[in-house]
Amino acid sequence: MPLQSILVSLSRRVALGVVVLWFTVTLTFAFLQIVPGDPAALLFGGDEIPTEEQLEEVRRDWGLERPVHEQYLLYIERLVHGDLGRSYQQRTEVATLLYSGVWSTVILAVAGLVLAVVISVPLATLTAGSSTLLRRFAFVFELVTISMPSFWIGIILILVFSFTLNWFPIVALDNPLSLVLPAATIALGLVGQLSQVMRESIERALKEPFILTARSRGLSDGSVRWGHALKHSYIPAATITGTFAGNVLTGVVVTETVFGRPGLGTITVAAITTHDIPLVLGVVIVSAAFFVLVNILVDLSYGLVDKRIGSSV
Repeated sequence: MPLQSILVSLSRRVALGVVVLWFTVTLTFAFLQIVPGDPAALLFGGDEIPTEEQLEEVRRDWGLERPVHEQYLLYIERLVHGDLGRSYQQRTEVATLLYSGVWSTVILAVAGLVLAVVISVPLATLTAGSSTLLRRFAFVFELVTISMPSFWIGIILILVFSFTLNWFPIVALDNPLSLVLPAATIALGLVGQLSQVMRESIERALKEPFILTARSRGLSDGSVRWGHALKHSYIPAATITGTFAGNVLTGVVVTETVFGRPGLGTITVAAITTHDIPLVLGVVIVSAAFFVLVNILVDLSYGLVDKRIGSSV
């Protein structure tokens, strides 16, 4: 893939990502404008009734005394400079609060995605085009994981592998093993759909003429599956993985709550509970940025696998 094609593709993806982020930011701003009541009281949040001095402080911080179009431009300017506002419940900058929890969440999300791929690839490759007992087991396993909500999966894993077998700790954050069960909870929520998409792609590839040619050259069934057919399942699998990026963050919020892990999940729950709107909006924007970044990386990876896609973007 030529360097020029990579740069052109990257520019297009980044431009599209900026549009998505702008749309998300605009919706968050519109939310503050259309909700009934005093926006300053909404931004202040909490159960206590704010004083007039506190409301004036909120209005100054958010520029609510200005016309709407000026408020919008000020909102955009602040976000461009990384200013997500201030949490009026925790009395600190939203960016500081999110930064303190984002890396724990990213590590958990990436670990869950990687584990989902590690499970799905052999499961789909070994069962594609077969009617063995393994295929039936895979079908039941996928159906169960798709049907079960993530918090239920997490509770079962805790009961079995922590309380009963005592294999993995739950809240020992200084122990790397404490990441296993939360990552497995996220992964199991993705494995069913991911392996089904990969299996369907592999089965289509196994019917193509190039597979017959490979078999006629004396290649074993395993070599055909792992060396040729699996490659053709990458693009649909990567596409659905990128689509799952937003769902992964949602699953992380639930998973961190179940396992008591610090991160964006616990921050989000606390923000919603205390009606801390600036903090909630900050989580929304960070989540949208994560979704955009993952999809840019997925789109760029297409060209590395299929040169025809790389030359056409």
